[in-house]
Amino acid sequence: MLFIIGGKEVALKSIGDLELRSGKILKDVKIAYHTYGKLNPSADNALIICHALTGDHYPGRFGKIKGWWDSLIGPGKVIDPGRYFIVCSNVLGGCYGTTGPSSIDPDTQAPYAMNFPVVEFADTVRGQVRLARQLGIKKIHAVLGGSMGGLQVLEWGMQEEIPVQKLIVMAASPKSSPFVIAFHEIQRQAIMLDPDWRGGEYYGREIPSAGLSVARMVANLSYRSEPSLTAKFGRKPAWRTGVAEDPYQSFEQRFDVQSYMNYQGDALVHRFDPNSYLYLTKAVDLFDISRGRKDLEEAMASLQGDLYCLSINTDLLFPPHEIVEMVRLRRKAGKPAEYYEMNSIHGHDAFLIEFPIIEPVVKEWLD
Repeated sequence: MLFIIGGKEVALKSIGDLELRSGKILKDVKIAYHTYGKLNPSADNALIICHALTGDHYPGRFGKIKGWWDSLIGPGKVIDPGRYFIVCSNVLGGCYGTTGPSSIDPDTQAPYAMNFPVVEFADTVRGQVRLARQLGIKKIHAVLGGSMGGLQVLEWGMQEEIPVQKLIVMAASPKSSPFVIAFHEIQRQAIMLDPDWRGGEYYGREIPSAGLSVARMVANLSYRSEPSLTAKFGRKPAWRTGVAEDPYQSFEQRFDVQSYMNYQGDALVHRFDPNSYLYLTKAVDLFDISRGRKDLEEAMASLQGDLYCLSINTDLLFPPHEIVEMVRLRRKAGKPAEYYEMNSIHGHDAFLIEFPIIEPVVKEWLD
């Protein structure tokens, strides 16, 4: 099925009812997705791309619009649709077409809002596996993703319905730390304290735009590093209105970094559902790949496929030492694991920025 969402033509697949890890049943689940390339006769050239928190299912070019991994995906690039059948889907709980809080609850014929059940990435991947089967995929060459996408990659390693040859995890750890959870709680409170949130019942009314904007600003700070902000902005005055501001003369006038943070917050308001933001940050907080197993060592030994991990030396959210430990335990179990630490001033977001560094690493791992 094809629908128009946010001005884009979106493919939707219905995967039926989905039993969640919580035991609840999510009825008539639909998944929005996009593909590049074609599935080969053996149905084993698939690449699954998993997106980050506010990303969508268009990692490569869509018409004239560049995707968030456009430098990596396309003819002649590292992830070449002439070689791979590339699939990316919007996560469960999202707001770009896949069933989420803004979707209509079949039982009430009203948006789920905060009646949407808590979802985990194990649930998301269970849905992605059903989608892959409907697309005719029999074996997956690699699953790739960064940040929240990397958490999904690890869950792909835990499922056993479709064989996966390679797991490529970028800027993601085997479980979310208290530091990550704390940052997310501040962001959620910003949304929920906005008077327009109304307990999540804002559909058809004014959205809690101020709260979502502040949440995004807090998030954006955690995605970068002090050296990154210093290099980009220093103490320059803002100029985005067309006239240089003077923060020394008026309280309302700003430094450029303030203007940038406000821009980032305002931009998200126009493209993301606040309730989805609540549910997806909650899903990140709940993530622990060892849940349901004895410990992390047993979990890492259980992953199917070869493991490839990329960390970023300035990453505040998923620092290298957490990823190094994951690789160490994988190797201790006698399983293949490769590790690359990227040096970048850009912090967590470097996996969306440092393409000249990432490209040869991903190419080597895919080959």
